[in-house]
Amino acid sequence: MIDVSILVRCFEHNEFTSLTLATIRETATTRYELICQPNRASAAVNSNRLLDDAASDRVILLDDDIGCLQKGWDARLLDTLERYPGVGCVAPRLVDRGGQLLGPSRFVRPGCVVTGFEVWGAVLAFRRSQLRYDEAYLRTQCDDTDFLLQHLTAGRLLAIDGAVDLVHMREVSRDPAAPWFAHNYRHFLEKWGLQGRQIAWGEYVEWRSPTDCAVGFPSDLMPPASP
Repeated sequence: MIDVSILVRCFEHNEFTSLTLATIRETATTRYELICQPNRASAAVNSNRLLDDAASDRVILLDDDIGCLQKGWDARLLDTLERYPGVGCVAPRLVDRGGQLLGPSRFVRPGCVVTGFEVWGAVLAFRRSQLRYDEAYLRTQCDDTDFLLQHLTAGRLLAIDGAVDLVHMREVSRDPAAPWFAHNYRHFLEKWGLQGRQIAWGEYVEWRSPTDCAVGFPSDLMPPASP
């Protein structure tokens, strides 16, 4: 019996893909299945096919350009997902190849678990549910934010675990020059409105105790006390 399905979404196999798969095999410590199926469809279509093929209800979905994974990174993300039942998705801190923290990871201190409304979707641990990536998005960009907003509107918190640092090798999250970006951004705004954009780039709350977490969140989403 496996603990998790590790899913690597890949447009086409390249040197980054090979490195990602190799480092997963070297550093993952859970009982896992590893699925990587190059697919020249969009990231959303690729993600949904991987989710449909997964054998476990717990999944870790990764881009194919994640490197330098620390030993046991998968077990830590799953542990955080289980310890905080109100959380829908857990992400690691992301750094570039020079070791600089990227995006929302800059707000997360080492070892801390932080809830926020902007979580980059390059690596996500979550439980499979009826939620799926919106296949109206072309290629990539905005699809991850849409998927995370679905979790928020379903009453599930997003978290970044500061105990896990992974390298996002391509370092590119949003590229307004990409020919499909205008379509994706327009679809995002039509679906979520400006409020959705403001939610996606919002504030962060560090969990120091269950009392702290209760501020602004329903009590049933409070995390457990630290062991």
